[in-house]
Amino acid sequence: MSLFRKTFPVGEVLESSKKKIVEALGDQLISLVHFGNHLDRSLSPDEKDEIQLLVVVKEINKHTLDSLADSFAKIKGHRQIAPMVLTQVELESSTDVFPTLFLEMTHYYDLLAGKDVLNHLVIETPYLRIRCEQALKNLLFRLQSSYVTHYSESDYIGSIVHKTFQNLIKILHSVRVLNGEEFSQSRNDVIDWAGKHLNLDPDLLQLLDRYDRRQSKNREEY
Repeated sequence: MSLFRKTFPVGEVLESSKKKIVEALGDQLISLVHFGNHLDRSLSPDEKDEIQLLVVVKEINKHTLDSLADSFAKIKGHRQIAPMVLTQVELESSTDVFPTLFLEMTHYYDLLAGKDVLNHLVIETPYLRIRCEQALKNLLFRLQSSYVTHYSESDYIGSIVHKTFQNLIKILHSVRVLNGEEFSQSRNDVIDWAGKHLNLDPDLLQLLDRYDRRQSKNREEY
């Protein structure tokens, strides 16, 4: 556990968040959603990751933001939280810019309070395809650059491989959807599928998966 950040059980933080945010925003709150790596079905669970909350409000102005800021200061374990604050219009108009993020979010989330704004959120295929290609190339370029500049730093390279693999798995889930498959949160499903349909080496993917799980476990124990 970090010496600089006291951690609280996720459930306790979520209960405190729900209570304080609902009290602070009242009828300005449309929806409060928990998503991300602390869900039981997460693609890449890690206890040291921040707890992600989607806060959808009717209107964003100084009063709303001040009320939300005041409520966050009162939440038990608030330093563990990473909030995404936006209006419903902003949410619905952002799926073209962040299609992979919202694709995963619409399939795996917990509604804490208010309206379910993710149930019918539409992710259009052309935007998803472009984002997958962009994300895959970005991973490749960063991995190549890191290898060249940090070749002798084995711990650093190991960390980069760990993060890259987790991001790769998330992207491959979206690639499956582009190929007409149902969105699946199972790593084994996507690894098997990628080996069969994308001409990727399944043995190498399994090796990376085992390495990634060891790295995640080591981080939790540190």
